[in-house]
Amino acid sequence: MSEEKAPEPKNVYEAINYVMQKVGYVQKEASGGVPYSYASEAALIRAIRPHMVEVGLFIYPSELTELPSEPFTSQQGKVINVTKLSVRYCFHHAPSGSEFFVSVIGKGMDTGDKDSNKAMTGAYKYAIRQPLMIETGDDPDKTSNGEFERTKPEHGESISRLENQWEKDIVDKLVDLQLVQARPHAVNILNRSPFMSVPYHQLEMVEAVAYIIGWQQLKESLPDMSTDERNAAMNKSWAEGNNEDCLAKAIEMLGG
Repeated sequence: MSEEKAPEPKNVYEAINYVMQKVGYVQKEASGGVPYSYASEAALIRAIRPHMVEVGLFIYPSELTELPSEPFTSQQGKVINVTKLSVRYCFHHAPSGSEFFVSVIGKGMDTGDKDSNKAMTGAYKYAIRQPLMIETGDDPDKTSNGEFERTKPEHGESISRLENQWEKDIVDKLVDLQLVQARPHAVNILNRSPFMSVPYHQLEMVEAVAYIIGWQQLKESLPDMSTDERNAAMNKSWAEGNNEDCLAKAIEMLGG
């Protein structure tokens, strides 16, 4: 039987469509001793590269802008370097010379010098996944967030916030994402969360969204659990760093 001949797309859109037909799902893998699986950059490249080569399609970063970000000190006393990038990738179809562009955000945190690498990797993975609509399931970051929890302010500065006093943009986003029924519902959950000790304007949107996702999942899986029991269980899980899946869902809901 003769080997199926690859098509000859007329432009970049037909080339992308061909790759989409060939790759619909990339299996998550466990790696590096972490207690969960994730779709790595290598797995995504391994899945799409042969089909891209078949039709003369390649990807490269055409524009890169570093966005404002500041390092912070974790609760373990480590300085966490942060890099946030806006990257524009070009899908170029060599035979026709036609191009397709996609812009993504990549954010990386590291105690050493790998924060830029992680930001680029995150941006590249989403630049591949989103245009080609590749399913992977959840896509947690490889590094646990426990290492990156912010330290408490020094010199006796109070970090306690008052109940019901939450950043408007965060509460509005929780409602917009339909994670809660209304603003009072969001505020009531946050009032019982570990974020009561986070200084004003230092609570990350992604963390608030991830927490509410986990809270709602717990409510659905254990409907007979009381509110106090649910909050205690959720806060214990969050403190232990068991939040990677929720953070991954939050990142996807917020657009990567």
